[in-house]
Amino acid sequence: MVALIGMRGVGKTTVGRLIATRLGSTFVDLDDAACGRLHVTTPAAAFATLGEPAWREAECQSLCDILGDVATRHAVAPLPPLILAIGGGALTHAPTEERLVQSKPAVWVIWLHASIPCLATRIAGDVAKRPSLLGGDVLEELPTLAARRESGYRHVADYAADASGSPESLSEGLVSAFAGNWSTSGS
Repeated sequence: MVALIGMRGVGKTTVGRLIATRLGSTFVDLDDAACGRLHVTTPAAAFATLGEPAWREAECQSLCDILGDVATRHAVAPLPPLILAIGGGALTHAPTEERLVQSKPAVWVIWLHASIPCLATRIAGDVAKRPSLLGGDVLEELPTLAARRESGYRHVADYAADASGSPESLSEGLVSAFAGNWSTSGS
């Protein structure tokens, strides 16, 4: 399995879908899985109605379910690797970070990063779907969140990639450079 991590707006979902298409793989967005678990339509709705702790626990439980499903599927027959986009703050929940680390080497983690202005530009039209994590403006909190999360991303990542260019170029580059590391027998 290949897990994409990084800040909101960095392109995890877009790049993940492109990689999955190129490899003939399945793509899963952890945000969607957690929303389904909580019966909400967006992470912002989960934060508003249930709070951040419930959201982080739903992310962790969804990750555990996905990891278990992947292990079961690959025990039956070799398949292309599942591509998973992990929410930007998921690794702030220690059990989620631990589970991801414990899943290596079956999970290959790529940290996508971009400058704060790039992230702000990408999410400017989408802030209603994204909860404020610090009680303020979603765009204004980006620098603080990035500073808080960087060490966690570095700790978990097997590779870091600059995502400030086009998602198409990035996905092509990642597949060309690393697809041989993403075995079809155990990921």
